[in-house]
Amino acid sequence: MRALNAVLLVSVIALFHSLGCERKPVPTLPPAPVEFFIAVQPSRPDPGLNIQTVREEFAENGPEVAEAAFRWVPIADLTWLAFSDREYRENVRQDPIGYFDSKDLVIAEAEGVFSLLVYADDSRSLMCDASKPRKVVGAEDSRNPYGSPAVTVRLDGAGGERLEALTADFIGHQLAIAVGGEICFVAEIESTVSTAVNIGGNYTKAEAQNIRRRLLGYPMLSDEDGRESDE
Repeated sequence: MRALNAVLLVSVIALFHSLGCERKPVPTLPPAPVEFFIAVQPSRPDPGLNIQTVREEFAENGPEVAEAAFRWVPIADLTWLAFSDREYRENVRQDPIGYFDSKDLVIAEAEGVFSLLVYADDSRSLMCDASKPRKVVGAEDSRNPYGSPAVTVRLDGAGGERLEALTADFIGHQLAIAVGGEICFVAEIESTVSTAVNIGGNYTKAEAQNIRRRLLGYPMLSDEDGRESDE
């Protein structure tokens, strides 16, 4: 009888897998768009932009900018953008504006939310999402060059071609990447980037997984799930 039960159990498991009934994450949300921006850098002044004036307007009116060529984009987490300087995480928290000034970037704060100033015109930005010809076709867990958790985003041919042209035009500039409308990574463009993009900020494993899940339309991991994934 035990042998028969074991055979039946194996048969049921085989049928379960053959029908594609394995437990897999199911997309339940619209996939978050990924956006690429050339960041505004004080060392590379744009003749149409007065950074001090834009900062004053931000302080008075919030992140809305009348000029379509520029945009303030909320930062998901300041410490994610601390580059490879892990020892400076406390400096980021204590003096965010000073820290990013030292990195040749422009941020501002309103009601506890910090935003990064980027170029938003077509020649210096790119959006890829499910509703546009340029799409995200995949996202997977990976590692950044320092061995920390990261996400590799894969674009379709049209998206990769446009991103390659954008990065080729701005070698040496800072590229900011936003997922779901929030900046989650900034890095210097050292070479052209095409269909595979490594988003590798100072993330925990759970934070990187949640970025990937947002890109794919999966529910976010809870705090408890996140703690388990980091163990």
